[in-house]
Amino acid sequence: MKKFLLLAVLALSGCVYEAPLVVTPELHMDTRALGSWVTTDEDGRVEQMTVVRLTDREYVVEYPVDRTNGMFFSAMLVGTNLPDVAQLRLLGFADGREIASPRVYQFARFKLTGEELSVRCLNELEVSDDIKTTAELSAAIEAKQTDENLFGKEIRFQRMTPLNPW
Repeated sequence: MKKFLLLAVLALSGCVYEAPLVVTPELHMDTRALGSWVTTDEDGRVEQMTVVRLTDREYVVEYPVDRTNGMFFSAMLVGTNLPDVAQLRLLGFADGREIASPRVYQFARFKLTGEELSVRCLNELEVSDDIKTTAELSAAIEAKQTDENLFGKEIRFQRMTPLNPW
């Protein structure tokens, strides 16, 4: 699989962990993931996600884009053994609330095709959120790497057409 980024995404609906899989981003992100994305949930609610470059190897994701409920994440690729998985670390909330938990990491498998970005978060039924170390988390994911249920329900985002104010 090609190296993609993503995103992020995140906090969509996945399990949140205390341990990261990577500490320092080493792989370049896919610039096609930059920009604004939109999805509609099962209840018809529209949510927007924005991805911006922090460095060539790390992006910042805002999801959902919302002054009250918005969350900001650092996103980086996990590595060559999981080339289509991004690690998302919660940085903070749009309303300025403090992060009150050591559980700040999520992991998402993504696929970027044309103007569509699909995201599937790590499934807590397959990898326990009680895991406390990077080594344990890595081993748990590796043990289930071929399990099609390792990542949960797919969320599909469509690229938003940029507005040109000029």
